[in-house]
Parts: sequence; C-alpha cells; structure tokens
Amino acid sequence: MPDPISQRCALFILQGLRSYPHMMLRIETFPPFIHTKVHQSWSSHGPALPEALGNCIGIAQMFVSRTSETTPFIWRTIREEQYRLLKQIDKFTNLELLAAIQAFTMYVIMRITDEEAEHAEEDFATLRSFQALCLRYCENSGGPICRHELHYPSSSWAEWVVAESLRRVAVVWFLFDRIVCIRTGTLCEITGDFRALPLPSSKILWEAENEGVWRSEQNHGKSTTNNGFLSFGDLIDAQRRTQHAESVRKLDAWTSRVDGLSTLLAIATVMV
Repeated sequence: MPDPISQRCALFILQGLRSYPHMMLRIETFPPFIHTKVHQSWSSHGPALPEALGNCIGIAQMFVSRTSETTPFIWRTIREEQYRLLKQIDKFTNLELLAAIQAFTMYVIMRITDEEAEHAEEDFATLRSFQALCLRYCENSGGPICRHELHYPSSSWAEWVVAESLRRVAVVWFLFDRIVCIRTGTLCEITGDFRALPLPSSKILWEAENEGVWRSEQNHGKSTTNNGFLSFGDLIDAQRRTQHAESVRKLDAWTSRVDGLSTLLAIATVMV
C-alpha cells in the first residue's frame, strides 16, 4: 500500500492536472505543454489552430460543464475524435501530429480526472493510438520524439518550441505514471529511459513572447547549464540527497526558474 506522503503528492498532482481542461478553453491560457505560438503559422492557411486542437477546445468546453447525464455523450465524442485522428495519421504533417499528440494527452487528463468515466477497456486502445502517433512522428522526423537540446540543438525559436512542447508532453505522461502507481498500489520502477528524459525549460524561456527574448534567456541558460540539472535522473538524485548542501543549492536554484508543470514534476520525483 502506498505511503501517506505519496498519496498526498498524487492528490496534489491530480489537482494540478484537473485545472488543465479549464486552461484549454482559451488559447491565451493553454496548459503548459501546448505553446500558444507553435501553431501561429496556421492562421495564414486557414483556421487559427489545427483541427485536433480546435476540436479539443470544443470538447474541453463540454467537459468542464459536464453532468452525470452528459458524461456518456462526452466520452463517445472523445472516442470518435480519437478514432478520426488515428485514421488520418498517414496524412498528417509533423505539426498536425504534434497537435494530435497534445489533444490525446488532454483526453487522458480528462480520463484520469473524471470520477464518472466508464469503459476502462477503452483506455488500452487510447494508449496504443497515442503510441502510434508518437512512432509516426519519430519516423517523420528521423529521431527520438523527446530530444535533449544538448544533443539536438534547435536552430530557431519555432523549432525549439516544437521540441520543448514534446518534452513537456513527456513530463505529463510521467505524472500519469506516478498517479496510476499510487491508485493501483503497483510499484512502478523508474527505468533508465525515464531518468534520461530532459527536464522542461525555465518559465521565462517557455513564455518568451518573441525570438529575441527567447535567445537572450537561452544564452543565459547555457551559461548556467541549468545549475547542473539536465535530466529527470538529476532531479531524482538531488531529491534523495537533501541532506547535502550542494543538492539543496541546486534544487533551490532550479525551482526559482521553473513553472507550474516543473513544480508538479518535482513533487512526482519525491514519490520515486
């Protein structure tokens, strides 16, 4: 049985995720794994957002005002939308795949936070569909879906925003992993792949309004090397060594620069 501290941490993380469907209602308040700038180029070619995210906004509007009577309809709508996205996977550009990955992630958040959701057998199909989207993105881009800037440096702000969006999607799925472990009472070991995942960027870098601000903050980040924090593993190790002054210093410095998503990640690593 999970210890009381882990249970409280899971409840806090769940509360944070519960706010994301509300954030999805307006582009200006998108949750911190969907960048408001990443799909700006869409506006010159048609709708302001790719269809996957536009539909997700509509579904989020129904979800946040759901009742016990409307919940079954909402989940039928979500399943139909997931099926539609999967059918179009061969036609999607990388930006459309990113939008579909983000929409699927939001639907999983809705699933985890909806106490009245039924049909658990659909969950496995959702996971397989999400995996298919990620694999197709990897095939199209010729590399891993979650790339570390040290090994795959972005040449422009637009390129970085896409890469960072995917890194942040990985963080959200790590949070899912921790919540499921606590809910089921199952011990989920942290693999080397999880430990190697890059940490999210600073709040200033993620919320940069233009390329100039982004480059300035990026250069500052390079000079400080993120205070020695580069991966999930670095954060997990520091959390385990809080009796050491150097680990505390790194934790304090890192925490001072991050946003709410990274704060949830820090809480999740305490549960490891």
